[in-house]
Amino acid sequence: MVQQTQERLSRINELAEKAASELGLILLNVHMGQQGKNKSLAVSIYRKDPAISFSDCEQMSRSLEHLLEIEETGESAIINGSYLLEVVSAGIDRQLTNAFEFNLFAGSTVRVTAKEKIASLGTDFIGVLLGGDEHSVTLCQIVPLSNKLSKGRTKAAAKKQAANNISQSSDDKITVNLQQIYRIYLWPDTKEASKNAAE
Repeated sequence: MVQQTQERLSRINELAEKAASELGLILLNVHMGQQGKNKSLAVSIYRKDPAISFSDCEQMSRSLEHLLEIEETGESAIINGSYLLEVVSAGIDRQLTNAFEFNLFAGSTVRVTAKEKIASLGTDFIGVLLGGDEHSVTLCQIVPLSNKLSKGRTKAAAKKQAANNISQSSDDKITVNLQQIYRIYLWPDTKEASKNAAE
């Protein structure tokens, strides 16, 4: 049963990859779950430029539905019964978890929360992601976020602090072992925030 489910998910992933590729999009992940009594299929897509639009999500949804329908032949249907299909883009707060994503989002600003203090950066900081592998990530232009800020103030305050401090941040690269990291996720671009603040 488990093997059959994995085979079906693998096939759905192949079809989603095909649909995304035909539309000039990158497939990030496919997740099968349950929403109440209904099965659900969540698909996440990405494109750097231009950013994913609502229209892109609609086109991806229609294309994937079409490919799934072609394969549905009674008992050998990939997804038995009705299901909800949701196509979304990579959100600002998307958590990055693997080498593919670390390199795909290279050049993006990320926030890192660590399990332990990392040098003078503490346990909560932002930086520009340069890439990574299954063991570590490399960042530059790092700005520590104080514990007081991360616990007691809003994300808007954190973005403002980062925008004010980005010019003072170090251009030195730092490589952090993934075992030291609790979470790494996309963060609003502080370069853009800094430019807007200057204007």
